[in-house]
Amino acid sequence: MTPEESFKAGREGVALQKTLSCGETVCSEATGSPTQSVRIMSSAQVPVATIGPLGDNPVQIACPKCHQTVLSKVDYSSGLLTYLFCGGLFFCGFVLGCCLIPFCVNRLKDAKHTCPTCKSVLGVYKRL
Repeated sequence: MTPEESFKAGREGVALQKTLSCGETVCSEATGSPTQSVRIMSSAQVPVATIGPLGDNPVQIACPKCHQTVLSKVDYSSGLLTYLFCGGLFFCGFVLGCCLIPFCVNRLKDAKHTCPTCKSVLGVYKRL
């Protein structure tokens, strides 16, 4: 008998179990019933870091550089959407400084996520 074959005593009788190299297990009972084929999948757990879409708010994320789970630090900078809103307000007649309001609103700016531990850039959320 090879090491891959083993006898197991069950409730109703003795069963022969053989594991094939493809991961398939073939069982047959000693009572003469037909062979039963069962597929066994390996359950090796692989850690997967799921990174959802970065937004304009801090997110909890695993830093690829320092390998710690941290709450990202967000820095806002003016992006394309900020300048488009400024130009749109300027052409609508808000000339006396009101066209600069988009530079004060974080919701119109791009967000750069950094790790607070190692200061590496985790990602940038661009509005446009």
